Amino acid sequence: MQGHAACVEFMKSFNVPLFCLGGGGYTIRNVARTWAYETAVLLGEKLDPSLPYNDYYDFFGPEYTLDVPASNMTNMNTRQQLEQLCSEIHEHLHRIPHAPSVQMQQVPRDWPGESEESDNLPEALQIIADGKFYYGDEVAYEGDEYECEQDESELITQEDYWTLISRYFDEHGLVRQQIDSFNNFIENTLQEIIDENPNIVMEKTIQGNQNQDVIKRYHIAFGQCGYQTLVADLSDPRNLNVASVADMVMEVVDNKGHFNKSGELVTDRTEFIGNGPSMLQSDFCNLHNMEMLQLYANGECPYDQGGYFIINGSEKVRIAQERIGTNTVLVFRKTMPYPHYAAEIRSQAERVSKLANPLSLNLKDKASLMVSAPN
Repeated sequence: MQGHAACVEFMKSFNVPLFCLGGGGYTIRNVARTWAYETAVLLGEKLDPSLPYNDYYDFFGPEYTLDVPASNMTNMNTRQQLEQLCSEIHEHLHRIPHAPSVQMQQVPRDWPGESEESDNLPEALQIIADGKFYYGDEVAYEGDEYECEQDESELITQEDYWTLISRYFDEHGLVRQQIDSFNNFIENTLQEIIDENPNIVMEKTIQGNQNQDVIKRYHIAFGQCGYQTLVADLSDPRNLNVASVADMVMEVVDNKGHFNKSGELVTDRTEFIGNGPSMLQSDFCNLHNMEMLQLYANGECPYDQGGYFIINGSEKVRIAQERIGTNTVLVFRKTMPYPHYAAEIRSQAERVSKLANPLSLNLKDKASLMVSAPN
């Protein structure tokens, strides 16, 4: 322990910023005392060698002092054994799959700022930055073969990918797609589901005199549906073991109606139909657009980006689902089992909750085209 402390004193003598990391190799009872002593040396403080009584006091017997007795253990590590161990480790490392870490990746360049022009970006990268999509090489048909018309300077590199990724997260954060998806569901998709089945017809038979039964028919028409009020977000739902929910309301049309104060016949009214979960930091959350001080006052972390729900006091997150985009032609160049080109599209009607129908074209050669269409 004293030797380690002497090393710390030596490094401090250079009077430069020092970043110290604790390491292993000690027994449990020794590592705490060694780290405590070295930390005191780093801070220039002198600690009392007598340990104060605590719950772990018995671990540091029999001396019960801030000192690790030196040990004269024989060094059983020979140079031959160490070299053999290193050789075995390297052999095992060569056999495992490659898993690159951050240090193995190129450091992405900064995105062009206000003082730099983005016109210097490759053309394909500029297309993506402008909100357009770029699926692959532009292919031109010339005679009996396909040729790729693309300058090497226009190729998208790994560095360009990291630039786009960094720019996206700087502008949208890590959970923007979750919040946007929830907002779109409440504002649009929920209403689209209602519009697919806007009317409900119910019949009731009332027995009359002399077998003259009366059939009453009720037509229920639904209008606008959505979230109206917000509850529980500001009442500490985590500690109260409740859910962060909002009221769901529906416009119902009543043909009989009623007259309002102006004497007008009103046939639609808003009815409460239940509660729905409210995603934190969404447009339907009380925390949305709150200032930092307001979030502090309500016991919320200002750096919490939201994108999750609170159900029975527990934070729950939706698992994002990835799928191929619909109504977009995707072109691929395939090499197996033979070189050919394929085009695919998944067609889906807009604003309708229906399954997508796939259509694919496979161009094997200039005279062979295979089409796969849905039934």
